[in-house]
Amino acid sequence: MAGHDRKKQHREQKRREKKAFQRRAEQGGSLYRRIGAAGDEAVCYINSDWREEGMIALHVLRPIPGGGHAAASFLIDPWALGLKDVFGRLDMTREEFDDLWVGTMQRQTEMVPTDLATARRLVAGGVRWAHDHGFRLPRRHERWVAMLGDIGDWHTADIRDFGFEGKLRFVGDIEDLRRRLVGQTLEEFTARDDVEVVAALPSEFLDDEDLDDEFQAAEMNLDQEAIDAFKEAVEDVESRLLDAVRQWCFANGLPPHPRLPQAIQLVFTSMLETMAIDEREGRPTPAEAELHFERLLSLVPPESKIQLSEAMAQVMGLVRSVGGVAGMVAALGIPRSADEEDEP
Repeated sequence: MAGHDRKKQHREQKRREKKAFQRRAEQGGSLYRRIGAAGDEAVCYINSDWREEGMIALHVLRPIPGGGHAAASFLIDPWALGLKDVFGRLDMTREEFDDLWVGTMQRQTEMVPTDLATARRLVAGGVRWAHDHGFRLPRRHERWVAMLGDIGDWHTADIRDFGFEGKLRFVGDIEDLRRRLVGQTLEEFTARDDVEVVAALPSEFLDDEDLDDEFQAAEMNLDQEAIDAFKEAVEDVESRLLDAVRQWCFANGLPPHPRLPQAIQLVFTSMLETMAIDEREGRPTPAEAELHFERLLSLVPPESKIQLSEAMAQVMGLVRSVGGVAGMVAALGIPRSADEEDEP
């Protein structure tokens, strides 16, 4: 009980410190706006292949008036979603920026210097594109956009680099797309003539024929209502896990990996198949479960395997921080089975 009280007091203290920091940041006007208004000094990097790959990873480091640096990372989908994700830190050093942010991305793709004017143009275009095409903008994106300085009126921003051959081309997780849509259903969006959807998982990475036939047969024996309820529950847990991993990244000063949604879906595909093995043959050992996951990962195309493995490292970082899988299950509020409740 005493340990629980200490943890509660620690969380409350962290909450108070965070609120106090936010109040100080807003004194005399937004700190983010003051950073943006302090001139055009900035260090900016962008992935060189963004036009070919349809994804922009933009990292910006700016001096803070009075000393220190702030950094913002913008993930922009120019083919479909526009401004997709934003992450930033107000206590960044140049060494951390070079090693943790730019260096991490360099292991995936070539990162090249760019200028602040280009960064402003692409971010403003990303905001406009997301708004005009009915996609949800990242929470609190305004503060990090303000750090860039004057991006102009985003309602009339330059969007010459957005779209794909006159269409919207979405490449990624269908459920992630569903969550980002505003004012239209997934079915309405995919039925549009100006939309092309390429699902990254499982249809692209995992061929249905490669999945366990008996597991698929067992799923088919469920009635439709049970299947729908099961899928809804899985999507809810995936969404909570994605939020939890992103928060872990923020707390550890890391930009969330662009492949996190796919990595988490791969984890759950492995978990579901392992559950099916459990039903038929008894609970698999940890080594067998790991081997099963490695089999699924082996089905991923080589060009995507490195990125998924790096995204998985962030998932495992969260798992380790909460004391393993059991801690993660508790943190996400997933109910345990009666058998598991009986276990010590």
